[in-house]
This record gives sequence, C-alpha cells and structure tokens, in this order.
Amino acid sequence: MDRAQIKKKLVEILERSVGESICALEESVNLQEDLNLDSVDLVTMAIEVQSEFRIDLKATELMKLVRVKDLLDLIQSKVASSQTKAA
Repeated sequence: MDRAQIKKKLVEILERSVGESICALEESVNLQEDLNLDSVDLVTMAIEVQSEFRIDLKATELMKLVRVKDLLDLIQSKVASSQTKAA
C-alpha cells in the first residue's frame, strides 16, 4: 500500500472523527489545533486506524503525533513492516 492510498483512507477516518468533509488534507496540518481533535477523538481515530490498516499503535507512539505527516509516516512504516512479516 503506497502513501497516497494510506492518505485516502486516513482522510475518510479523520472525516468521521471531525464530523465534516476534508477536501485537501495537507501533511502540515496539526491534528489537535487545525482539526480540533481532543484526546478522545485521537484515541477513537487510533482505534479506527488500527482496524483499517491491521496494525498495532502503541500509546507512546500516539503521544508523539502532532501533524498529519507524523501519522502518515507512522502508518506507512507499520504497514510496510506488517507486509514484510506476512511475506
């Protein structure tokens, strides 16, 4: 799965979390400040991400997430790692 596919699925998850359409999601967007996600929203989003991508996210990893880029990088590395293990 490439970054564009991951980003598309992430947009869908974030739209459900914020309750509105996100037309263009830039990687520089701050998850909490720009998308107004509180800690409960972030946990809910993390659960959806884990389910959608079949990856495991640790609390310490989630605490480091600030921007969409950080989340994309984390998902991409976890997906790549899980695909390597499955092969």
